[in-house]
Amino acid sequence: MCDSEYEDINIEATTTTSPQTLKRLKNHRAYKYVGITTSPSGNPKESIIALQKICNEFAHNIQKASILPKEAHSALHAIFMPKIQYQLPSYCISEKSMMKLQTSYEQYIIAKMRYNRHWPKELWYGQHNLGTFQLPHIYMEQTVQQNMTLERTLTSPETAP
Repeated sequence: MCDSEYEDINIEATTTTSPQTLKRLKNHRAYKYVGITTSPSGNPKESIIALQKICNEFAHNIQKASILPKEAHSALHAIFMPKIQYQLPSYCISEKSMMKLQTSYEQYIIAKMRYNRHWPKELWYGQHNLGTFQLPHIYMEQTVQQNMTLERTLTSPETAP
């Protein structure tokens, strides 16, 4: 038995000889598909845990790596952000929770980029040509990604009335 009063479903596929088991979940349990953890009840707890795992892994890898400041910046924008960005439109996580996620890796990326960690936080985010560190703010990224998804949906010929 798994997480419900019903048993798991055993399926024998025609392409394989061994049976496969589909686990039954309660309707309020979070489920992970295509790398995105969602919960039908809207509770973001398990989604935050999944994102925290990604942030902690990135922080650990950046902390242990002996890389140049430009390589650290590239790792942030070319490896970490794409990994986390595609998930953000699916979530509705508060700014406070997003800041907790962000602080788990920010100190390490700031150190690897050889910036002064005592700079005002307002100068960490934004465009580099304005004198900032050009760090992405993941709460703002979530909002931008949600707006882009909405805009693509509204302008797509497949969803036009």
